[in-house]
Parts: sequence; structure tokens; C-alpha cells
Amino acid sequence: MDMTADAKPLDYSPVAAKNELLTNPGFEIQEPGAMAPGWQVFQGSFGKQLVFENHPVYEGDWSFAIHDTSSKDGFGLRSVLLPASPGQEYEASVNQAVTDLSTVYVDVVDGVIFVQDFELVEPGVFPPGHAAFGGGDGGQLDSTVSYTGSNSWVIQAVPGTGNGLRHVPVPVIPGKTYRATVYATWEGTYPCSLYLDFVDASNTRITVVSALCNLDDPYWNSVELELTAPEDAVYARVIMYYGASEQYRKTWFDDVRIIELP
Repeated sequence: MDMTADAKPLDYSPVAAKNELLTNPGFEIQEPGAMAPGWQVFQGSFGKQLVFENHPVYEGDWSFAIHDTSSKDGFGLRSVLLPASPGQEYEASVNQAVTDLSTVYVDVVDGVIFVQDFELVEPGVFPPGHAAFGGGDGGQLDSTVSYTGSNSWVIQAVPGTGNGLRHVPVPVIPGKTYRATVYATWEGTYPCSLYLDFVDASNTRITVVSALCNLDDPYWNSVELELTAPEDAVYARVIMYYGASEQYRKTWFDDVRIIELP
């Protein structure tokens, strides 16, 4: 099992920072009566104050409308968490037609350097920069099971070999301690695993730590582990893994995070 195979990190250069991290294609593929992929209710009630409408629109067929039904309460829509690089500048913009004051906010979740909740992933493809790990196919998107939102990532056990998904490498600072977390639920009696490793500039693994899912709590078990980045560390990687099993059991993963601890 190759634990050090190359995976291309995301480009965190200033030029890449100008690229769009979030657009609103979910507005165009939302199911009638359901929240669009990649978005969450911030305040208010979806279907009442918060609705999708096909008129007016700036482009495409759908826009998101907020109907202010209160003189004292606010209503809003919030995107899922997106990765941010310390020191980089980010810009948020929206095209809007308003009859009253509205506001766009950008906030930063302290310490979170990587988030993957699979809400912006398209069916049939890996999330950008991610790769299969082990001898299996790496899993696939599942829109029928989730811890939060609408999607999770399901990995099926393969007889004789392990199967996993390795997340895109993210930049780290040597000497800093990082925490990786994921929520998982699974079939059968063989537990899933979570790995956090650090690699150097040549993408060679320096150190790794792993944790098994809790067999006593197979329903959306929280798996958490911590590791301090060694001197030569450049990137951190998270691996969701299901070991070899003679039974074709499945594990679902959701809400993966890497947090830089104070």
C-alpha cells in the first residue's frame, strides 16, 4: 500500500487567491423545495423568508430571494466553509436587486485551515486535488446519507486491499500542532480509520498519526487526532480509510476539518 504517492497540492499563491473559491452554480441545480448545494440557512426559514425564484435573475434561470417579513429579525443565507490561507486577501461580491438594505458578510473561522463537507462536489468526480488511496476506487459522493448538509463521501471495503480517499495537501507551519476531525458512520463490524500526515517539499511523508472509529458508536462517530508539524513539514494531508474486508461493507464520511491549534 503506497502511503507516499504524489498528490498535487492546491496552489495557494497570490495569483491563485484571485481565483473563485465559491460561485453559485447550486442556484441552478437546486431541487424544488430544497436548499441548494453548498448553502445553509443563516437566519429565517427556508421556503418562507428564504426562497429560490426564477424572476428576477441576473444570469441563468434562478436567483435567491429574501423576503423580509419582520421589522426586528434578520434573514440570510450562508455558504459552507471554504479553505483560507493565512495572509491572503479575499473578496466577496454579489449581484443583487434590492428594495431595502442588504449586506454581504465574509467571516473567518479561527484556526480552521481546511474544510471538506462535500456540498460543492459534483457526482462522479473527486473533489479538486483529492485522490484515491490504497487499492480501491477511493469512494464516491452519496446524496442519500449525510451528517450535515446534503452529501457525504462513501467508501466501500474491498476484499484483500484497503480503500480510501486522500485529501488535497494544505500548507502548514513547522512547530504548530494540527487537529484533524471527521464524522463517520458505517456498516458491519470493521472500523474505519482517519490518518493525518505531514510531508516535506518533495511530497515525502515525514510523520503520521492515525485513529480508528469507535466500534461502540457506529452512528456518526466523531474521529479526532492531533499531530505537531516537524521541522521539514510543508503540507498536511488527511486520509479517510476503510481497511481490507471480506465483506463489501461501506463507511460514510462527512465534515472533514484540519484546525491549527493556538
